[in-house]
Amino acid sequence: MFVRRVTRDDLPEILEIASTAFKHDELYTWIYPYQTKHLDDFKRMQLIHLRTRLVSVGNHGFVTVTEEKDPYWSGTPEVTGFAFYVRNGKDKAGEKWRTDSLFNKLERHLLSWEMSYETRFLNRASDPARVKAFMGAGKTHWDLYNPLDPRWHLGTIAISTSHQHRGPGDMLLDVGQRLADVDSVPLTLEASIVGRAWTLPELGGSSSGRKASH
Repeated sequence: MFVRRVTRDDLPEILEIASTAFKHDELYTWIYPYQTKHLDDFKRMQLIHLRTRLVSVGNHGFVTVTEEKDPYWSGTPEVTGFAFYVRNGKDKAGEKWRTDSLFNKLERHLLSWEMSYETRFLNRASDPARVKAFMGAGKTHWDLYNPLDPRWHLGTIAISTSHQHRGPGDMLLDVGQRLADVDSVPLTLEASIVGRAWTLPELGGSSSGRKASH
């Protein structure tokens, strides 16, 4: 198994992994209480979020992929897990990780309209009042991290249910630790209750979900 950058072609596999992995996550079940009844709506929303991550400034996605030498090789390469890391801060070392392009700006604009339309008229998986409450609290919440900048942040990570405890999670967490070590900045994350069982011991962190890499 090896790690490489996320490509657009990976999105269908990533979407399936995310839909399964986050099905019982406490935040997702609160925001999307009707996801089981309206699974297609839930997946459309998740796909928009994933596409937005790909073109957002400072976001960098990685996947683990099977290869022939793996004991569980199926005959074709499979994406077994993914993670998105975000580079925050205005330091010199972070500049190369926070470049932008006209294409990405345009796509973000189009995706924002797509998300707005989906949220207002099509999505039946979420609770509008809860989404509004979450978005309203978001800025204040993330401001708490500002004193830690510059830093790398683990935005999301998920592993295929058929490949858990086989190494993808450790490999993807190692990517973030190496990025933080090279830049000599902290690596932060917000682990769900379920995720804390394996992410925090691996990173050497505390229950707050924060870990300094140097």
